[in-house]
This record gives sequence, structure tokens and C-alpha cells, in this order.
Amino acid sequence: MTTLLEHLDKIKHLIPPAIELSIDVLEGGYSNKAYCLSWQGQPRWVLRVPGLDEKDFQISRISEKIALTKAQEAVISPSCLYFDQETGLMVSQFVAQKPFDWQVNHTDSDILRLAKSTRLIHQMPSNQAHYDVKNVIEAYLDTCEKRLSKDNLLRHEVSFLQDLSFSYLNKIRPYLPVMCHNDINPKNCLADELHFWVIDWEYAGMGDALFDLALIFSSHNFSTPQKEYFLANYDESLTLEVLTGDFDNYQLLYKIREMAWLLLKHVSTAQDVEAIQCYHAFKQEVLEDIAQSKLSKTS
Repeated sequence: MTTLLEHLDKIKHLIPPAIELSIDVLEGGYSNKAYCLSWQGQPRWVLRVPGLDEKDFQISRISEKIALTKAQEAVISPSCLYFDQETGLMVSQFVAQKPFDWQVNHTDSDILRLAKSTRLIHQMPSNQAHYDVKNVIEAYLDTCEKRLSKDNLLRHEVSFLQDLSFSYLNKIRPYLPVMCHNDINPKNCLADELHFWVIDWEYAGMGDALFDLALIFSSHNFSTPQKEYFLANYDESLTLEVLTGDFDNYQLLYKIREMAWLLLKHVSTAQDVEAIQCYHAFKQEVLEDIAQSKLSKTS
């Protein structure tokens, strides 16, 4: 296992001698570990140490670097000073802005900035990766199945997700791929009154813009008026009335993707109790969404 000192040795040209360096763990990172590097009393850089297997989690570091570079050029992501395409080790500029909470209730100003940033992302050129929600979910579940013994109770959860996702994946309509972030959740948005950043480009790739939008609607807790306001500032030709079915389908698939991801993370790291706890929280939410949808159709 590579130690923190070994990681620091790779970026020694960017930092002062150890005696002058202060290192603090940044809370909130779930996929990777993040550290704030400070000296002379000032936070300077953020060191990201990847914690996921790229093959298992469908991550291309080369594609991530391309997307990150384009995002910097569009001034929607902090500057990257070092990126190791082999390992994903990254050093980026420290910014004072904080991520939103999962329970965020956005102001109109935040929604406007989020809409404009999302539009810029969808106008970025290809990063040479394709992100197909169907393929991603199926790959996560296939990997889980291969890792689990035949008598492991978690195999029932894999079967549950395979059966659950089947009909919703088949409802995805043909689309023209555009550059997507594919994980613009509140924790990947850093903001204050002056600046708005989008971070964590691991899953960026050419995909369906509607999935990005549905993920935002769901994870940022948008009300119907907020969805309409977002769309009006993202692309006024899009209407919630016409796209509600697609958004509802993708919002559910976003949660199913998260469940498959969490299940795989738990299977990959058995001591990660938080992953399976989050999985069951999502499962309860999905079952409630499905029940509510069936109730709405019969009423």
C-alpha cells in the first residue's frame, strides 16, 4: 500500500520542506481521501488520493484529466497543478468555497449558477469516454456478483437491483450524446456568494444531458418550480411538462446507480459499513418513490 509520504514525494516540486508543511484531512470525501496542504499559515493545495479500483468503477483517468482541463478552461473547476494519469493522484488549488449539504434548499441565485455551469459542461468537447447509464449499472452489478460467494446474502440485493432496473433502463429514449459530468450532486458543487465550482470529474463522459439534469433535480432536492426555473436558464426550449416522464425515469435510475455503486464499494471494501448503510437508505427511498408513483397513477 502506498503511504501518504510516498504520495508527497511525487509532488515534492510543488511543496516546501516537510518541516514547513501542515497537512489536514478534508472531511466529506467518500470515494477518495483528500488532504489540505498548508504552509506559512495559508492553505495552498488539495491533494486527492484515489481510493477506488478504476476498472471496477468504470473510471478512465485519462478521460478524467481531459474533462478537468476543459472545465478549468471554462472556469468552472479549480486549477489542477498535478495529475498522475496512472494512479489518479491529483493536486488542485485550494478554494475557500464549501460544498452544499445533502439537505440543501437552494436560492434562485444558486439555481441560476448551477444551470449556467451545467450548460457549459454540456457544451464542452468530448473527453474520449462514453457514459451509458445502462452499461454502468449492469457492470457494477456484474462485478458485485462475481465477487460474492453463492451463499452471500448480498446476492439477493444484486438480484433485486437487476430486476428493479430492467424496465426503467428499457425506458431510456435514444439521445444525442453530449459531454456530461454524471455526478453533479451537492457535495461536488463548491460555492459562496462570489464563486461557483464543479469538482470531481471521475465519471465524466459523453452521455445523455437529461440524466445530468435529472440527477441534479433529485440530489439537490428541487421542487417543481425550481426545476422549471433551472430549465428556463439552462435551455428555454426544454419544458418540464414534455420531459417529466424522462426526468422521473432518470431520477429513479440515478438512485439505482447509486445503490449499485454503494453495493460494489461495500463488496470491494468489506469494512466500509457506511456504504451498506447508505445503500439501505437509498433502497427505502426508491421503494417509497415507486409506491408514490403507483399511487399517483391510480388516483
